[in-house]
Amino acid sequence: MFGRIGFVVAVALLFSGFESVALAQVLFQGFVRDGSGQEVVGADLDFFDAESGVKVDPFVPGSSENDNTDAFGVYSMEVIPGVYHVRYEPPVDRVDLAPVLLRDVRITETVLLDVVLPRGARLTGTVRDEAGAPVPGVDLDFIDASTGVKAATVGDDTNNQGRFDVRVVPGTYHVEWKPSALLPVAPVRVESLTLSDSLDYSLTLPRGYLIEVDVFDFLGRGVPGADADVIDAATGRQLPLADDESDFGGALAFRVPAGSVHVFIEPPRGYPIVSGVFHDVAVADDVDLGRIDLIEGHLWEGIVRDGKGDFLAGADIDLRVTGTGQPYPASPVGVTDTGGRFEVRLVPGTYDMSIAAPESLGLDTLHILAFSIETDTVSLFSFEPEGPEEVAIQAFVRDESGMPVSGATVRGVLEDLVIWTAITNSEGMFEALVTAGRYTIEVEPPPDSKLRPLSLDDVLVPDSLPGTLVLPNAPSFESASLRCLPNPIVDVGTVQFDAPAGGERLTLDLYDIAGRRVRRLHDERFQAGTNRFEVETGAGDPVLSPGLYFLRATLPGETLTFKVVVF
Repeated sequence: MFGRIGFVVAVALLFSGFESVALAQVLFQGFVRDGSGQEVVGADLDFFDAESGVKVDPFVPGSSENDNTDAFGVYSMEVIPGVYHVRYEPPVDRVDLAPVLLRDVRITETVLLDVVLPRGARLTGTVRDEAGAPVPGVDLDFIDASTGVKAATVGDDTNNQGRFDVRVVPGTYHVEWKPSALLPVAPVRVESLTLSDSLDYSLTLPRGYLIEVDVFDFLGRGVPGADADVIDAATGRQLPLADDESDFGGALAFRVPAGSVHVFIEPPRGYPIVSGVFHDVAVADDVDLGRIDLIEGHLWEGIVRDGKGDFLAGADIDLRVTGTGQPYPASPVGVTDTGGRFEVRLVPGTYDMSIAAPESLGLDTLHILAFSIETDTVSLFSFEPEGPEEVAIQAFVRDESGMPVSGATVRGVLEDLVIWTAITNSEGMFEALVTAGRYTIEVEPPPDSKLRPLSLDDVLVPDSLPGTLVLPNAPSFESASLRCLPNPIVDVGTVQFDAPAGGERLTLDLYDIAGRRVRRLHDERFQAGTNRFEVETGAGDPVLSPGLYFLRATLPGETLTFKVVVF
């Protein structure tokens, strides 16, 4: 027994970060009805991560949440807070309805959201190869012709007879038929197909030739999730692709029809590497492009607005190296998302940029010449006749007593993207040259300040920017307490944090005796009174080995610590 206690106190533990074990939940509910107001029973909800587009399960593991509407067309569920794309699918017996995809649904507190499923336009047909044989398993994508955003669909694959029968919201779409890369046929895209009621549209897929490439980063590691874009060298049009992401080892394979193409390799989001390109690839048979090593680059993020100042979705963006006309090292960036945003990584240099709005808006292409990229950059572009106006702003940050706040950080934010930043001086004043427009203004007090952050939504700069921004005082947490029961912990312990006031951000971490953080138990607002968080020593990777640890609770202007022993 005494030997084990000595081991607990003396051992230096060697591990680092671990995920939160206290998962918050918020209520997400509403009605689903059809266009006549009738409730839709058995509608199914699917959730997708708003940043990656990957389908996710937003429920706490082990919960039994139901993601279908009940007999009254009502859905109600507890979900993990986040920003999601939410797809509402009609039940199989309501073939008259089309699914709906709501993008960027922010669920951080209780959300009540009613949805109407519209009557669906129907597209049917048969897909065959050049020999006349049906092609099964072809996936159909519908891209809204006015916004460039992919529409919600279900049951959008051809069956064993090559037949498809899909319903979408009525409108005009670019429709892509994408067979598996395992089949010797190439995808096809049909532009501006108008769907209002029912349309039968059969087609033949041309022969497809396999292009293979191995994608590596500048350290020689295979890059999973890299995406291929292919441009027809003769027409300049982007070709539709299927199975166009690299596997875990960086291997990428896809099919295109015969011709001459430019092949662009796009790294996955978050990788600090730039795109690569193969120009004028002659395709008359299968082609192995070998290996490509993607080099480091700077992140260029931006927002595009239309002539009215609104965010412009579906704008097509193209970059070329100044003086060469070559779209290298980045391919066309693609289209802006629903918030008008784009991002791309580039090697340092000077670039020419063109932004083409959707044809339905009737706007001339916007050209930005000789734009220099030397570091990570954020830009704002506008189709306004004279371009976005730059204005000089000046204001003060003070506390509730009127004293200046030095070292506060002031940010102008659009769609979660920081457009400009300023720091207050010793007099609490900040100055900046910014693009006029509407922003969320965020003010962050200096570290260790006993002040609360400030956020002002929909501020028209410069007209509505206050001359003085006042940071409220944070409540006192001198009487707050932190403990863990039991202590020592054998298998499971409960961390208890008590405070007379709530509503502030609490960061609760567990550190080993070497000062390394091994668990983050909480990092959001807390409630007044008692807050409990569970610690399982044997759960997670790595487990908590026997030894001495320190709990640290960080609040505005206050830090609490507590020693914990794990047996």
